[in-house]
Amino acid sequence: VMQMIDAADSVIVFLTNRATSQVKKELTYAISLNKPVIPIVEKGTSTKLIGTLLQSSKTKVFYLDPASPWKMENELKVFLQKEQFDKDTRNAIFALAGTFVGLLLLQKLSES
Repeated sequence: VMQMIDAADSVIVFLTNRATSQVKKELTYAISLNKPVIPIVEKGTSTKLIGTLLQSSKTKVFYLDPASPWKMENELKVFLQKEQFDKDTRNAIFALAGTFVGLLLLQKLSES
């Protein structure tokens, strides 16, 4: 995973209530390399594991409410445009975020 972070232009972190300490290690590593980090946190998920790290790096956190995923998607879209990511990077990040949202919603449906 560290080699993939080394090669990445940016890092997307998806946090659900099943996040592990490995997530913190990977996030710490990405921030230490000054990689742009985009954390997407599922509503109700504790950020205690990485909250201080995100605050100290001034990283914008995106909160995903499965009942209204479009809110996070719109917020992410505005952020990506404001931060002036190139078009290909914006599209790739947005596609990955959309895939995550879709998979998370499918999982929620299968649980009920």
